[in-house]
Amino acid sequence: MDFNYCLWFINSEDHSWNTYRDDFYPHLTIKSKLEYTEALELYERFKTIEPVQVRLKEEVIHSNENGFHALYFQVILVENVDEPYWWKEIKNPHISFRYQYNKGFSKDDIEHLKTIVKEKIGKLTDVKLVNCRGHYEKWHFIDV
Repeated sequence: MDFNYCLWFINSEDHSWNTYRDDFYPHLTIKSKLEYTEALELYERFKTIEPVQVRLKEEVIHSNENGFHALYFQVILVENVDEPYWWKEIKNPHISFRYQYNKGFSKDDIEHLKTIVKEKIGKLTDVKLVNCRGHYEKWHFIDV
């Protein structure tokens, strides 16, 4: 599964969600499968958006797209936070925590993630342009 170039919204480096990371930062995908020039244009539009607080929903979701398996929590905006103008552009807002190829996650994997992620609120602070070509272990931020 190749996501080409993506725009991610991540939380601060010291947030507890980053202690659960496995080869990539937990993130909310703003947009994926972009060509480089359109990703760069979108990054320029989003790089200065204000931080936003989100709350993880309770259920861990297991998705499978052509053998690319993910575990994530859907997110909602924290109560009493005005909806940012760009929020409606996000399809299925969620924070991804685990990926793997060609093998589904077990019920134990799902339960384990649900158990270890104790902090349910996070403040997304940084927009990153990400090269998501190839295996997810090789994905990396692009300095712009």
